[in-house]
Amino acid sequence: MATIYLTGYKNSNLGDDLFFVTVLKRYPKEHFIFEDISSGYYAGLFKDFDNVDVIPSIQDSYIQRIINRIKRITGCNIREQYYSSYRRSNTIKADVYLKIGGSVFIQPEKDVRAVKDQFLSDHFYFGGIPFFYIGCNFGPFSSPDYFKNAEYVVRNCDGICFRDSYSYNLFKHLKNVRLAPDVLFGARNVIPYENKINNSIGISLIDISSRKSLASYSMSYLESISSFLRSQNNNYDLIRLFSFCEPEGDGIAIREVLAQLPARIKSKIEVVTYNNNLSLFLTKFSEMESLIATRFHAMILGFVFGIKTTPIVYSKKITHALNDLDQKVSAINLNDLNVEALIDSVSCSKIIDVDKQINSSQDQFIDFESYLNL
Repeated sequence: MATIYLTGYKNSNLGDDLFFVTVLKRYPKEHFIFEDISSGYYAGLFKDFDNVDVIPSIQDSYIQRIINRIKRITGCNIREQYYSSYRRSNTIKADVYLKIGGSVFIQPEKDVRAVKDQFLSDHFYFGGIPFFYIGCNFGPFSSPDYFKNAEYVVRNCDGICFRDSYSYNLFKHLKNVRLAPDVLFGARNVIPYENKINNSIGISLIDISSRKSLASYSMSYLESISSFLRSQNNNYDLIRLFSFCEPEGDGIAIREVLAQLPARIKSKIEVVTYNNNLSLFLTKFSEMESLIATRFHAMILGFVFGIKTTPIVYSKKITHALNDLDQKVSAINLNDLNVEALIDSVSCSKIIDVDKQINSSQDQFIDFESYLNL
């Protein structure tokens, strides 16, 4: 039995939390260690699993705190790997490091070396144990220097599986690189789902205004959604607005849409907020007959649960995933979004067959399982 340090994006995001749960369910006989950076949130999420030890986040050491203070005062960019042995006050013992997540290779606004520095620091901290990455896409990026630093990470990990062909093709010359559809295409195998509620529609929203590259579309995005709900075409008996990640502002966008609606529309609306209520949230989500999906994993889960799904494409990661489907999906780009286009796209949406992706998504785990001798 291996001891696996499991990590990823820890911010009460349904897609990433479902990643973690998928891994824990898949390997019931392995032993996992998970650092809970919140005040017990993930201990609650994993309460039904006996194969994971949820530990408090290991704090910075005294020396680390001094270095951090020097960095803040002087602006000196001291590289992580030069003092990683002092980085934390205690050491976590593990046999293998597993990071599962989607957009883990986004170029930051400032330090293009951060991705390499963090890898070197973590690799040193864990004593050079094998590192595996599952479920990633690469980018967006614009700097050759960022690509060079990120490529170092990809080249030097023990195995990495990308979730789209675009990302894979950037590194396919490397022997440790693999391609498979998003991990959550396999959610049908781990999460039960319900029968559809007739004449129902779900909408997943994000806070466009908080994203620098998208903020200029915020007003038209919210107006298009609210106008769609006010339109004569809105004859739905049930409307559910889904917040996949409250810390990233999904609930803010929902409240802004609700503020633009009359009482007769609001009476048909149920707001469904994800907050450590994975089973309930996915039950309500899977009951929808139609869906407008802004969240990437709202789109994926819509396909998986047999919902007529209209993605709003705000990122290339969505474009790349749709290109890999090789099927006609009634999607609409954010810069083309208006109420007429939205009405047309929803009316044309249909259930698509993703059985191939569901089966192939299991390949995300091939290299990791090979290491575990499973």
